[in-house]
Amino acid sequence: MLGRNSDFLTIMEKLNLNVIYRFDADSYSFTGNTTAFIEMKDGVNAHGLAVGSTSVYPCDRIAGFNAGLLLSSAQTFTLADADGHIAVIECNGKRTEIIHSINEEIPFVCATNLFHHPDMLIYNNPKIDDWFAERRYQTMLNAFNDQSTRKDVKFS
Repeated sequence: MLGRNSDFLTIMEKLNLNVIYRFDADSYSFTGNTTAFIEMKDGVNAHGLAVGSTSVYPCDRIAGFNAGLLLSSAQTFTLADADGHIAVIECNGKRTEIIHSINEEIPFVCATNLFHHPDMLIYNNPKIDDWFAERRYQTMLNAFNDQSTRKDVKFS
């Protein structure tokens, strides 16, 4: 299961899109969601691979466009496939790291607008408003790690 929320500006909500792409027999269909007009922020393909991106304010300004256009900016990608594999990719123009699970006992991953992999921490920019990114991240960690509040989800 891949759950996401949008931290985008609510004033822009009416401009957000949910798009289903269906191509001819030579291509695969997918569903995508956007808050950025010309890029997909998350979606799922015909094989059940779901991916969602989250921007991270960069420390360094390097050549390229923002996430979704040309991947030389700072961002995370949260992935889940139909077989239950999960990961968060934290990347920028200088480095890429993968987190396969935060908790060995109950496998889960989560991401906000900050890097959390130990080797990516140096790329967080402390000089900007990060929309309470660390507070939101800690809330997710606490919710997943607290067995008294965690519920098993059954699908049929």
